[in-house]
Amino acid sequence: TGDLGFVHEGQLYITSRLKDLLIIHGTNHYPVDIENTVEQALPPVRVGHVAAFAVTPGEEERLVVVAELRADRIAGPDLPAAVAEVARSIRRTHEIDVYDVVLTRPGKIPKTTSGKLQRGACRDRYLAGEFTKALARLRNP
Repeated sequence: TGDLGFVHEGQLYITSRLKDLLIIHGTNHYPVDIENTVEQALPPVRVGHVAAFAVTPGEEERLVVVAELRADRIAGPDLPAAVAEVARSIRRTHEIDVYDVVLTRPGKIPKTTSGKLQRGACRDRYLAGEFTKALARLRNP
C-alpha cells in the first residue's frame, strides 16, 4: 500500500508513507519527524500545518520546510530569528542542513478534504514559485 508503520503489542500503527521518505546525504528521514521538530521549536506555527519535503536544486536532494504561522503571529520583528531557530533545531535534532525554510500565512499549505497534509502538492507549489511572498524565509546556498 505504500504505508510505513510498526506493530506494537499486537496493534498496527501507521506512521508515514513510503513515497514521503526523504533521503538526504544517504540518510533516511521521515518528514513527520522533521515537522514535529519545527512545531516544537516554533510555538507560533500552526500544529499540523508544517510540510517537510525534498527538492533537487543541484545534484542532490535538499530539505525544504514550509510552515504556516497562526493568524495572530504573522507580523513581528522576530520572524527572521524564528526561521533561523527552525534551521538550528533541525540541524541539532536530525543532523541535516535545511535548504529553505518558508514561513507563510494560514491556509497556504494544501490539505485533503479530510484535513491530511499534502506534501507532494506543497512541493509542487514550492517549485512553481507560489511561496515567493513568504512572511519570512531562510535559504541556504
